Amino acid sequence: MISLSEFVARGLDRGRERIALAGCAGLVVFYVAVLVWMQLTANPIDQRFFRQRQAFNLASLQHHVVTIGQPISLAAVGHAGAPVALLDGWSAPEPWGVWTEGEAASLVIALPQARPPSLTLVFDAVINLASSPSQTIGVTVNGREVARWDLHEPQVELAAPIPAGAPGPNGTLRIGFTNAHPQHGPNRMDPRLLGLGLQRIEIRPSTSREREG
Repeated sequence: MISLSEFVARGLDRGRERIALAGCAGLVVFYVAVLVWMQLTANPIDQRFFRQRQAFNLASLQHHVVTIGQPISLAAVGHAGAPVALLDGWSAPEPWGVWTEGEAASLVIALPQARPPSLTLVFDAVINLASSPSQTIGVTVNGREVARWDLHEPQVELAAPIPAGAPGPNGTLRIGFTNAHPQHGPNRMDPRLLGLGLQRIEIRPSTSREREG
């Protein structure tokens, strides 16, 4: 038989073990909660509103078309009157623009019926180079690849041709961006895998050099 003092000591030891396990479990729950909170609050745009962007923006394209030669801020996407509808593969808009999230992203824009025959897509972008010296970014227009770049600078302006006849009967263009190796950003607590950060896009008439190829 064990003495009363030994019995009490063993009970205290077991109690300490349970408290330690409960503390570890509590820390894990707290850490997960922090990650979720950071994801939900990393952007000032209300996430519930942003999840409704696809139907809202696609419907608004029937009434709002791009102005040829006028830049469009991607920070304004999701607001009434925006002539751009973000589809799949995007994070929520931020005050400076919007990140692609994952390996592919796409958006839709509507062109006016009266437009030049030869057009070029121009965009200002931030490249996520937090974990790699370069990123390979591809651009498609209505499913056809029109450009691919191996980018080494964090801030770029890029231009890609819009194939003749690409716009549909209603003038819409689906523009896709591909990135084979999205990466975490500088903030390691951010769980998102980011590639291309779009700041502005513009549809403008092609220059003579661009038309010549």
